Amino acid sequence: MLVRARRKIAGKLAKDERGQIAIIVALSVLPIAAIAGFALDFQLITTKKNKVQLSLDSASIAGCRAMQESKTYEEVTTIVRDYFASISGADGNFVDCSAPDIEIDNTTLKADTTCTQQM
Repeated sequence: MLVRARRKIAGKLAKDERGQIAIIVALSVLPIAAIAGFALDFQLITTKKNKVQLSLDSASIAGCRAMQESKTYEEVTTIVRDYFASISGADGNFVDCSAPDIEIDNTTLKADTTCTQQM
């Protein structure tokens, strides 16, 4: 008798489909939140990278202008580094960048920097 009652209850539960959406939603919330968090972090990182790149590009253009004015290598290097430091530190983007490494040929100026993000 007890076995029949258990089978009857188990049969009713197996046929009852109510509440399945709640389980699916509950199981999908965590992956959706993780993907959204990753997307936000990626967007913030790329925005900060672009700001640093634009700052370094502007500093390089200032250095090229100084080269056109026949400034010395040391003067151009100082101009690029000072310009980059003033722009990159002004927006408070919580990125620490090293002073740019500058290579100057007769007609080209190349500037590289390394940045770390504060946590």
